[in-house]
Amino acid sequence: IGGFEVDEKTGYRQYTNDVWKSDDGINWSQIKTRTYPINNIDSDFMPRFNHSCVVANHGGKNYIYLIGGATMIEGTEGGYSFLYFHDVWRSENGINWVKLANNDFGQRSELAACVDPSNGRIYIQGGNHSLTFDNSGLYNKPGEYYYNVWYSDDGMNWLADDSFSILRAGHSMLMYDHSLWLFPGKDDSYRELRFAEDDLYYTYRKEGDKAWTLDSKGSAFNARHSYATVEFDNKIWVLGGETGDNGPNNDVWCGYIK
Repeated sequence: IGGFEVDEKTGYRQYTNDVWKSDDGINWSQIKTRTYPINNIDSDFMPRFNHSCVVANHGGKNYIYLIGGATMIEGTEGGYSFLYFHDVWRSENGINWVKLANNDFGQRSELAACVDPSNGRIYIQGGNHSLTFDNSGLYNKPGEYYYNVWYSDDGMNWLADDSFSILRAGHSMLMYDHSLWLFPGKDDSYRELRFAEDDLYYTYRKEGDKAWTLDSKGSAFNARHSYATVEFDNKIWVLGGETGDNGPNNDVWCGYIK
């Protein structure tokens, strides 16, 4: 769903909002073509990348939710052409998308997102934003609770968990063994992009209604960001990402967390 694409024959590059699907991971079909609704941004989600997509059941229906992301406005040059989003869209079939009237959780790309399958609650945290720094810490934030964990039971009404806040982007969240997990990542875009320092490599856990706790100060896989995380065969799988060793990696790790 969406992303940044390159034509291998011509080298032409663009952000996209097309949708592809597959029943086996081998054969793919395009079910939604690219559009560019710059003059009617409520008709379709803008082409973008670094957004998050999750599936949640609300009101007895399964929906694909698309949250946040970023793009560049076509025909515009310079830093002001980059646009960050704080919108939420959902679809029952991946073809027709509806923009939700969500409250503002702060513009963000490279955010982490996951769903609690037991109740359909959507969680998001962190990411990059477009606000320039204006203080001694060399960063700013769109809202008071920007770096908190946010959650919603319908994709429209979002609340911030004010008990936990951390500066992180390009990371992941996952519901596993009845707990919410926050995995390593990098810093945000308005400080140096670090991803091997302690505060970015720690793993945090929230079990039920209990408080967030520091679960681990390191993992077997090395520091990274922009990777994929899934649960499969009762294990957590970490795939690829940008590492400090030699750039992008295609290694795969799996394991249990107890």
